Amino acid sequence: YCTYGREQQEDGNGLSSPCHLCGIVFVWSTGRVNVAVVTFDFVKLPRSAESPGKLYAFWEGLKVDKMADFDWAQSVLDADERPSLSNIAKALQILADSSANPELRSRMQDVSFQQLLSLFSGLAVSSEEESTDQTLWRNLLRCIGNMIADNDSRRSEMVTDPIYLKTLNTFLSANSNTPEAMALTDTAIKVLFNLCTDYTPAQQECFRQNIHRSLIYCLDSRLSTDDGVWGLALDLTCMIVEHKAELKPSEDYPDFEINAPRLLKLPLADVDATAFLDALTLVAAHLLDKDFVQGIVKHKQIEHIWKLLKRNEHRMLSDREAEDEDDYNEKQYLQFQLVLSQGLADMTALPLYNEKYDTSDPFIQSLYSQTIPTSTDPSSRSPVAPAACLILGNLIISDEAAITLAPHVPIKDLFAELGRSNDSAFLNAASGLLRHLSTPMQNREQYFADTEYLRSTQRLYTDVSLEQVQMGGLALTRQMLANMKPRLVAMLVHANINLLSTLLSTYQNTTSTSVKLEMSRLVVSFFRTLQASSATVSEVETGEEEVVEALFDTPVNTSSILDPLIFSIKHAAEPGIVAIQAEAWLGLNLAARLPGGASKVGDAVSDDDELFALFTLRLGGQGGQANNGEEAKDSRPEWLKEKERDNAVLLSAELIKAGDVDESVKEKFRAALNERDIRIG
Repeated sequence: YCTYGREQQEDGNGLSSPCHLCGIVFVWSTGRVNVAVVTFDFVKLPRSAESPGKLYAFWEGLKVDKMADFDWAQSVLDADERPSLSNIAKALQILADSSANPELRSRMQDVSFQQLLSLFSGLAVSSEEESTDQTLWRNLLRCIGNMIADNDSRRSEMVTDPIYLKTLNTFLSANSNTPEAMALTDTAIKVLFNLCTDYTPAQQECFRQNIHRSLIYCLDSRLSTDDGVWGLALDLTCMIVEHKAELKPSEDYPDFEINAPRLLKLPLADVDATAFLDALTLVAAHLLDKDFVQGIVKHKQIEHIWKLLKRNEHRMLSDREAEDEDDYNEKQYLQFQLVLSQGLADMTALPLYNEKYDTSDPFIQSLYSQTIPTSTDPSSRSPVAPAACLILGNLIISDEAAITLAPHVPIKDLFAELGRSNDSAFLNAASGLLRHLSTPMQNREQYFADTEYLRSTQRLYTDVSLEQVQMGGLALTRQMLANMKPRLVAMLVHANINLLSTLLSTYQNTTSTSVKLEMSRLVVSFFRTLQASSATVSEVETGEEEVVEALFDTPVNTSSILDPLIFSIKHAAEPGIVAIQAEAWLGLNLAARLPGGASKVGDAVSDDDELFALFTLRLGGQGGQANNGEEAKDSRPEWLKEKERDNAVLLSAELIKAGDVDESVKEKFRAALNERDIRIG
């Protein structure tokens, strides 16, 4: 034996230091001799070979034997006649082992790659029993994998014939987890990795043949996260899935309820930050696919996305502390947070969502308490509570759903958070949920009676600059007061709330068209709520005189209650929002029916040339002149034209018969009616 190695074997760790003369390392625990990076079977040296010179001669003899073996293996593959499978197996074993030796690895380039591919395709279609020998296959793949690394010409040959990828795919999708089968799977993954790295055609062809689907199966069900091959397979899958948007398969994820969770569970594995973010990259790529999103809802798997959102936040916070500052990239976590949140929004906005989920679903029930942010810091930006509010809010598409849900949602706590949180995402989602819950009159009476709720909501359109939040606050205010006449009267005269002046100040100060249009809807709701059932001027109940007077006589910086309506009429003729414009005309009708309202409306319409031109346009016939001198054009649908013509005629009638409207104003409206041969009783 090499006595130096034995002398160093004192610490019992199974590995001695290498001999400084022969370089041989004696490994007691495995019975193998290691030289440099090459591992050979342990050889018992004769006593006569203990001198350094004789050891060197012996080692040179080993090298000669290895070269001879290599030459024999190469001759087997290059033989004109087909060799036996047993000889092929031996040859492949020698060639595969040789690839670990730098000197012999260079000789591998002399081996015919075409012969290896021919052997591959022959074994793939062979019915002989030996052709299923997993060791033979593994050695063949080891040879091919080493020969295609960074060689696009050879890679191209493998991509051209589909049999190669199809066969590799069978190794990935095998049901067996025996050591031999797993060793073959590991090798197949490494071959595919060498095939695809920096070679787009291979990545694309792998996607077409659904290699990524088999890899995800391996990642979920066959490979251990402790194994280095897991990370390699994940990187490979990311390479392939990069082409999903450009190469949509004809049938992505058959057996969706089985295959999709495998993908969605990958980021939940116990892996490092890099692997976690790579796994999320795969999920994010699929969430951009509308069909995949539809499938998640259809098979009731939204909870998987919810878990990923929570997991992403947890990893972002924990990895921030654990990872090296240079390795930690919070921007990536925030990007995935946005993708997952948007994915939940897209899923719950689908009509299918309301068919698949209801308040009896355990997942839905688990969200009630999670609508409240857990952090006491008002500046906290956790995505969990906003997502919970969004999922529940989109579930409410009927009064029945709102009534069923309301007792379980912490409404009081949500309003408290509206009054303190600075998280715009939460404020927007929470106000939306509360607005949906307050849709039924029964809920408004039972759960939304606290006047403090309006004060908390007021903060959304006075203290927050984001227009989406401001619109949410105005919409929630509108919904809470809709058809609640006593409550509206109380709020409009409540000295501590100053609701009307606050609303008009918001309208005056905002530059957002969307906020002004939402204000118009709120004003119409006020008029509708205050309007009595009488078709003529409302009879004002005792104590309401102050309210009606306040509506028309509380201008703020020259803005009056009618200004939002006039703004909508002039600016809402854009596609998609004509309904707001029609509603604003209705608002003018309702305002004219209130005591003192007719004169305000009559003056506002007759004094504004552009507004009066739009009014005459709704009467039909030739349009009037807009304030730019051009004829006003009407592109509204016919059904809307008929409806608004009726409203315009009714408004004219209301103004003409009102006692407090100036005669010159009445005459202007009569002339417009006469010009179109419209008679009123």
